[in-house]
Amino acid sequence: MRAPEETLAAVRPHFGAMGITRIANITGLDRIGLPVVLVCRPNSRSLSTSVGKGLDLVNATVSGVMESIELHHGERVMQPLLLASAADLSALGKRIVDVSRLPRVRNGRYHPSLPLLWIEGFDLIGRKPAWLPFETVHASALSEAPTGSGCFAATSNGLASGNHLLEAMVHATLEVIERDSASLWSAGGQAHREDTAVDLDTVADPSCRYAIDRCRAAGVLPTVYDIGSDIGVPAYLCEIREVGPWQTTPVFSGLGCHFEPRLALLRAVTEAVQSRLVLIAGSRDDLSRRDYVAAGHAPSNRAIRLFPGETVDVARRTFNEDLADLAARLQRIGIDEAIAVDLTSTRYRIPVVRMVIPGLEGPDDDPEYAPGSRALALRERVS
Repeated sequence: MRAPEETLAAVRPHFGAMGITRIANITGLDRIGLPVVLVCRPNSRSLSTSVGKGLDLVNATVSGVMESIELHHGERVMQPLLLASAADLSALGKRIVDVSRLPRVRNGRYHPSLPLLWIEGFDLIGRKPAWLPFETVHASALSEAPTGSGCFAATSNGLASGNHLLEAMVHATLEVIERDSASLWSAGGQAHREDTAVDLDTVADPSCRYAIDRCRAAGVLPTVYDIGSDIGVPAYLCEIREVGPWQTTPVFSGLGCHFEPRLALLRAVTEAVQSRLVLIAGSRDDLSRRDYVAAGHAPSNRAIRLFPGETVDVARRTFNEDLADLAARLQRIGIDEAIAVDLTSTRYRIPVVRMVIPGLEGPDDDPEYAPGSRALALRERVS
């Protein structure tokens, strides 16, 4: 494990080549005081700014820089591609991902005879290579989309970097689980959401307590929900809203997922603060008028979930052990594929990976999101 300062020193020489021109500390634009930075990459093929958060400025900077690096790699995939239909690949004896379980888009045009671009990954559960649609891997948002686009969810979900490829795989897998958990939580309906509210007065962890208290002291009310799913990895959603005469301002949310509940909660709270500062700064490419309209779930008055008094400490585990743990959890709920695509560039040698896990839900905040089998089954159970 590298210290944040070491990670920053290792990647800084590549800023120019990747188009990173500026790192802006925007913490002072808000009154909460939790560090947030913007990392500017003007010639990007997706978002020109990435955002980082943390309890101190160096961690926030590393967070934003690594997100920018991930997107740079996702926009410029250098690995070999195949142009073929699923039927063609099957006839050639190529193993392809279970396409029926990939997150789809509404009115998607996929069919087995449609020519698509495909990229090869490695299935961490089946322990063998597998081909998957390129649309589920790249992060380019250019108007001229690659051949065969318009079939599957094209988001940054599961795109991660790290000091080691295994570290990147763990981060990416946790993000896919986090988004699946959030989509299922939303699909559960209002009554379910009310039942998952966490009593923040039961949070004793010093870092989490500090972040929560900074929000409250600034007149910003945090509401946290336990959105953990049947996978069993702790996950939380935090919403923050103004109290007093500013209650018409938007509601901001953040997600966190980690083996240790305290880290999952801390990520959710700091990401919600980050979301608020992004809107205040107004410099993201993906902001629209609707983002400035008051929205969000009604704050829960039934904070009935107690935060764990003792949290799991996995600091002594290896990333290999973390991946094995995650694979076992996924298999227990019927997930039999977890595809890793190594996007590491030989030019920079900064580990970057995309994880695609067929069967898990995609992000439901994607305008093109189409509920998958897990969300549909949950909706049917609660209807």
